[in-house]
Amino acid sequence: DAAAVEMSADAAAAAAAAADSPPVASASRNGSTSRSSFAARQAAQQESRELLNEGLRLGREKSIKKAIQFLQAKGFLNDTPRDTATFLRMYNKHFSKVEIGDFLGSGDGEYWDAVRLYFCSVISFRGMDILQALRHFLTSPLFRCPGEAQKIDRLISTFSRCFWNDNHGTKACPYSGVDTIYILCFAVIMLNTDLHKASVGKTKKKVKKMTRDEFTKNLRGVDPSFDLKMLESIYASIQKEQIQMPTGGPSEGEVGADGGGDDEGSEAAFKASVNRAVCNVQELLRSVSLYRHTFLRLGIDTLVSVDMAAAMFRTVWWMVHATINSLLEKPRIKTEMAIQCLGIVQNAISTAIFIGAQQERMAFAAQLLRLINRAKGARAARGDAG
Repeated sequence: DAAAVEMSADAAAAAAAAADSPPVASASRNGSTSRSSFAARQAAQQESRELLNEGLRLGREKSIKKAIQFLQAKGFLNDTPRDTATFLRMYNKHFSKVEIGDFLGSGDGEYWDAVRLYFCSVISFRGMDILQALRHFLTSPLFRCPGEAQKIDRLISTFSRCFWNDNHGTKACPYSGVDTIYILCFAVIMLNTDLHKASVGKTKKKVKKMTRDEFTKNLRGVDPSFDLKMLESIYASIQKEQIQMPTGGPSEGEVGADGGGDDEGSEAAFKASVNRAVCNVQELLRSVSLYRHTFLRLGIDTLVSVDMAAAMFRTVWWMVHATINSLLEKPRIKTEMAIQCLGIVQNAISTAIFIGAQQERMAFAAQLLRLINRAKGARAARGDAG
C-alpha cells in the first residue's frame, strides 16, 4: 500500500508539472523529437546503403564469401543459411554467375547444405520429368554450374533433394529415393559430357563415345524404376540435344507476332532473353511464397512504417496496372520494354503479398500471365514463319 501511495504521489506530481508547462513548449518538443527521429532514420538508411555498397564492391573485387562475411560482421546480414541464400538471390545481378555457382558448390556440412537447399528451392521442378528438371537446373539463369567434380557433386545432391520434394509420389518421380535420383543425374551428366566432347589432339582424332547399350547396362538393376524404355529415351534426348550452360545477356528484339527479319542469332537471343526474364520472375515469386507471412528485409528500409507503404501502394497501384495494360494492348513490344514490365509486375506482386492486398495481387498476377502468354505466342508465330 505504501508503494501504491508513493506511485500515486509521483503520478500527481508529474501531472501537475505537465499542467504548468505551456502548450507551445510541448508542441516545440514534439516537433524537435519528430525532426530528430526523421534525421535518425535518414542516417540509418544512409549507413545501410553504404554497408551494402561496400559489401557488393568486395564481392566484385574479391569474392562473394568476403562480401557475405563483411555484411555479417557489420550486422547487415544474419549469419544463417536462409539469409545467406536470400542475399545471393536478391543481389544476383551484382555477381558473376560462375562465382555464384562456385560459392554454392564450396563447403561441406549442415550449414552449407542448408544454403544450397534454400537457394535452389526457389527453382520449381513440379510436373517435370527428371531430364527436363535437370536441364532446367543446369541452365538456370541464377548460377553457372562449376567445373570441379566435388562442387558439381554437392549441387547435384541438392538438386536431387529439390526434385524429390517437388515430385515425390507423382508420375514424374517413380524413383525409390533421393539417392536414386542422384545416381541417375550423375549418369546423365557423364553421358552429356561423353557424347558431346570435342575431338582431342593435333590430328583431331575421334574419341569413342558411349553407346546406348553401354549407358543402359550401367544403370539397369540400380533401381526398379530404371526400365529400359526410360533409359533409352534419356540417351536419345541427350544425343539429340546437348545440355548447355547459359551464356550472354538480354539483347534487343521485339515481342510480337510480326517481328520477322531477324537472323538466326538474334532469334535465339530474343528467345533466351524473354525466357530468362519470365523464369526469374516466376522463381522469385516462388521464393516469396515459400514462407507464409515471413519476409527477409535485406537492404530494405525497415524504419518505414508498413502501414505507410501499404497506403502508398494502394494509392498508385491501379495507375501502374493501367499503364502496363496499355502496353500489352499494342501489337508489338520491344524486348527491353517487356522485361521492364516483368520487373514492375514482379515487384508489385511481391509488395501485394507483403501487405496482404489480395485483390491487387490477383490483378498483377493476371498481367504476369498475359506477359508469359504473349512471349509464348511470339515464339510460336516466329516458329511458323520460319
